[in-house]
Amino acid sequence: TAAQAVSLLSMQGGASNGIVKLYAQLLAAKLSMCTGADGAAVADTVAAADAFLATRNVGDWKGLSKAQQSTVNGWMTTLDNYNNGYIGPGHCD
Repeated sequence: TAAQAVSLLSMQGGASNGIVKLYAQLLAAKLSMCTGADGAAVADTVAAADAFLATRNVGDWKGLSKAQQSTVNGWMTTLDNYNNGYIGPGHCD
């Protein structure tokens, strides 16, 4: 719902919190896919991010190992690239 989207995008945690960034990029990608964008290029990333976020929240960022933070940032970057049209179906204008 719109209220859930606003709630996700309003999460506190600071600009350096990769989980906040992941939530935002994942939401944008899912909204694009819901409106017909081909999500094949990020299907594995979406599944991995969903599984991770099912057991973690914004407050867990600082407790993650550097390797886990790197993985989260990698998913976020992949989704950002999808959302900006660098991978997948291209950017929607």
